[in-house]
This record gives sequence, structure tokens and C-alpha cells, in this order.
Amino acid sequence: REAQEEAAAEAKALSAMAARSQESGKVWAVELDPYNKYCATKPKLLSTHRSEQEATRRAKGWWANDTFGVDNLTMLSAEGEPYSANACIEIGGGVMTVSVIQVDISDLKGSMLKKALQLRGAPVSGSAQE
Repeated sequence: REAQEEAAAEAKALSAMAARSQESGKVWAVELDPYNKYCATKPKLLSTHRSEQEATRRAKGWWANDTFGVDNLTMLSAEGEPYSANACIEIGGGVMTVSVIQVDISDLKGSMLKKALQLRGAPVSGSAQE
């Protein structure tokens, strides 16, 4: 029964993703937003993706592949919204929010910009001005 409910929720999420359009000049990205009560932190982009589905797979995979000691994983996004969840990580070492967002390509720099341009089919072998 639980597996059926999970499959139904996944099907609804995929349907919502398919219905949501990608804005012109933007790319889907996975954002990591750490929280530390002892010092200021800033969100950072983990990766860029051609589709929301790819970004969501990467975001969900972060919990299993890129950290450890995940506790109290909580979905922040409502049904039909792009993926966002947070949890305590590294056995209480901090709190992380992982979200799928759309980012202006013009705001990206370095390897993130290069990857976003490649995803959009642009040649990336020229100089920065090109």
C-alpha cells in the first residue's frame, strides 16, 4: 500500500514538472543552502540541468550520495512545486536545504556557465566574450 502511494505521488510530481515551463534565459539548478547558527552561510549551486526532472533526481540523490548521517528529512515543497527538502546532516553537524530552482544563465560563472551553455546546445570552445 505504501509503495502504491509513493508511486502515485511520484506520478503526480512528474506530471506537475511536465506542465511547468522553463523560462527563457534560465536553466534548472540544484541549490544547497546550509544553516549554521554559529556563522553566516550562503547558498551555493551544486549543478545545472536541462530539465526539472534531471535536477530533481540529482537533488534527491544528494541525500544518499553526497552527505551522511541524514536525520529528519522534511519536504518543504508543496505538491506541484519544484523539489525542496531539508534535514539534519552529518550526525547533527548541521542543517541543509536542497532545492531545485531556475537560475538566469547570465548569473552563472565558470564551469556552471559552461555546463548551462552546453545544455542549451551552445558551443563553449571560444573566449569568454564569445
